[in-house]
Amino acid sequence: MKKLLSLLLISFVILTFNSCTVGNFLKRGFEDFTTYFNIYYNASRIFDEAEEELLTQQKDIFTTKTTTPTGNYSSKFVQVIEKCSKILQYHQNSSLVDDALFMIGRSYYYQREYPSAIRKFTELISNFPASGYVLESKFWIARSYAQTVEVDRAFRLLNEVYLEAKNLKNRKVMSDALLEILKIHYKRNDNEGIINIGTQFVEISKDKNAIAQVYLLMGTTYARLGQLDKATSSYSQVRKYTNDYYYRFKSQLELAKIFREQKKFNEAKNILENLYDESLYDDYKDYIELEFAYFYLAQQDTINALNYFVKIDTTYSTRETGAIAQFEIANYLENVLGNLDSARYYYDKSLRAQLPDDIKKTAQFKSQLLSRYKSIWTSINNFEKQIPILRTFTFDSTYQRIPEMEIDSSMLSDSVYLMEVQAYQEEKRKSDSLYIEKLKQDSLKYQANLKTADSLEVVIARLKFDLATLFLIDYNKPDSAYYHLKEIVTKFPDRDFSERSFYALANYYEMKGEKEKADSLFKIIYDNFTDTEISKIVAKKLGLKPRTTQKDQPDLDYREAEELVNQNKFKEAIQKLYAIHDKYQSSDYAPKSLLMIGNIYENKLQLYDSAYSVYKVLKEKYPASLFTQRINSKLIAYESEMQRRDQQRKALEDSLNQQKQIEEPKEKQKDETELKQEEEKSVLEIEKEKLPETQKDSLLRNDKKNNPKKRK
Repeated sequence: MKKLLSLLLISFVILTFNSCTVGNFLKRGFEDFTTYFNIYYNASRIFDEAEEELLTQQKDIFTTKTTTPTGNYSSKFVQVIEKCSKILQYHQNSSLVDDALFMIGRSYYYQREYPSAIRKFTELISNFPASGYVLESKFWIARSYAQTVEVDRAFRLLNEVYLEAKNLKNRKVMSDALLEILKIHYKRNDNEGIINIGTQFVEISKDKNAIAQVYLLMGTTYARLGQLDKATSSYSQVRKYTNDYYYRFKSQLELAKIFREQKKFNEAKNILENLYDESLYDDYKDYIELEFAYFYLAQQDTINALNYFVKIDTTYSTRETGAIAQFEIANYLENVLGNLDSARYYYDKSLRAQLPDDIKKTAQFKSQLLSRYKSIWTSINNFEKQIPILRTFTFDSTYQRIPEMEIDSSMLSDSVYLMEVQAYQEEKRKSDSLYIEKLKQDSLKYQANLKTADSLEVVIARLKFDLATLFLIDYNKPDSAYYHLKEIVTKFPDRDFSERSFYALANYYEMKGEKEKADSLFKIIYDNFTDTEISKIVAKKLGLKPRTTQKDQPDLDYREAEELVNQNKFKEAIQKLYAIHDKYQSSDYAPKSLLMIGNIYENKLQLYDSAYSVYKVLKEKYPASLFTQRINSKLIAYESEMQRRDQQRKALEDSLNQQKQIEEPKEKQKDETELKQEEEKSVLEIEKEKLPETQKDSLLRNDKKNNPKKRK
């Protein structure tokens, strides 16, 4: 509107003069005037509507992301960009070009097209360095970078904008820059930065609603730092700067929490009752009731607290407050009543609702622990039920043995009777034989059942050790762990898990201040367990020298070899390592020693052929070892290089042989030609000697005539 008034004033002044210059000014003024009404005015109106609605949606100014425009508002920003682009394309002489660029840049920002926004703001600064939008464009560039991964760059640019605005005494840009800097500190959880920048902001800003939110943030920060008096002061300032009932409610609720933590229960209760009675805050009654529950908990009035938690769970089960109430009920069931099954149910229920992230992690952890606890106890109970059955010898009472027959001796002379007696005795013998066989089979089965029962008792002991660990580490209930640990070390003093049980029990006594009992258990570990890390820790605790066994020896020898390498005594180290390899060929130290020998040759002595030989032995003797896997790539590379060199050498030899085959016939032909020429020369000389002297002179003259060298 200011530009419109300026354009009208310029047009009026121009009309009072009559010249070519005036005509040019008049022409430009008319173009600005028509551009404004035809394009810029409509674009500006649409932009203001879209921006206002968008900022209304962004109620929380400390959100680190811009709300994505939806539906009609997104299309409005597109319209703004299209209209302003026409100004850039068809009205380049208009004085509204920088206005159009500034509006396009902000439209891109609100659409989350940050690179495009930065490009437009940069274009404005470059082409219109005298524009009134330059400082604000720098601010919007920094603000755009803050929405990308280049937050550090944004932080630096915002500080530069703040200092420049301070020099120009532009309070609006100063406060805008400080607010964006404050958002970065908030995102980084930088408490000191929040307080320092927040204090500066409330001193210079004229945006009362923003000031209220900053005071609210500062109050939360002070409370987090334990500076409750300063938190109270900040929360109390909120109501002075805003009429927004949400922020007024939030500040009062947080103030009640502070009073509760300071044990100022009357002040806290008065605030909560006033909030509850105010109809403006009916939408937030669940938060008030939740704070009432914590209020009663702080006074150890568990009954009233639980009543509120149950009421919230019943009434607002799907809301955040309902989820928090469910979590607190679960916590009470677990830690006060010890009803772990019900506690797990409420933890799982809270996870299905809108539980805050900071509590959600705890609920997930608790649910997993309780699931594990239940699983362990279920297994223990199932196994304990089986043991009495397995240890009971089952007798088949349904088996009918043939009763004894009384033999009448007076009837033995009767052949029929005698045959009956004989038949009975045969049947009785077979029956007894089957019975004895069945007893043997039942006895074998019973013996097997006894072994199974013994194995199950070991399994139960392992499970109880897991349970004790759960109580010690995860639940921090050492007294509950003590019972199981004591049972394990008494019944199973020599199992693989016994050492850890002794150690945990000793630590329990040590924590209780019973040093004598603790040291006696540490001594048991020292005497009976010599090949473990725990035994070495116990030896150090008792001030004794660690006991070494044959199992420890290869490790000690290997460490000595490592020390020789550190002292650059490579020859002695190699000898030591070969000795370890020869002495402990069935252990992992054999391939491990070969690997170190190869490393010494390769990296310390640069004897690559020797290293290759050692690596090759390592692969041939220990193909499945993990140490072999480390040098497989080296072997492949070395063998490939050797193959390449062999191919080069063979190619060179083949080339030399071919050259020799070509040159030998040439030399032979040359020798034969020279020999033939010598023979011909000799024949001519002989023939000359046979001629008369006159013919010799004639031949000589002809020869000189044809041969200049001879003529000379």
